[in-house]
Amino acid sequence: MSGFSQTAKQVRGTGGWLVTLSLLLLAATGVATFSLAPGLLHPLAETRGRIFVGSATQGILILALFALAILFGVNTLIGGIRQLTTGRRKRDKWTFACGIVLLALMCALDYTLKVFP
Repeated sequence: MSGFSQTAKQVRGTGGWLVTLSLLLLAATGVATFSLAPGLLHPLAETRGRIFVGSATQGILILALFALAILFGVNTLIGGIRQLTTGRRKRDKWTFACGIVLLALMCALDYTLKVFP
């Protein structure tokens, strides 16, 4: 038999790590989003003693990337909970996560090509 296989107990352990790490990711990106959003949405206005000197488009792009990170965290949390409860993996969660990462890379590449033609 070729490939990498895990027992149900190992999959549940992996699911526990996924839940822990996804909660950490969600907490960090949530705090960053809520603390930075007012400044990013209103460039050149002082919010909490800080001034964002970028454009409104840059602020929205940054918030969109935060939203993708939050979506990735939610997807990972759901997959981890499923692994904890069933002891099995599901391929569609992995595919969805790869799609989120690909979308984030496409946003970054699009912005980079606009800034550095």
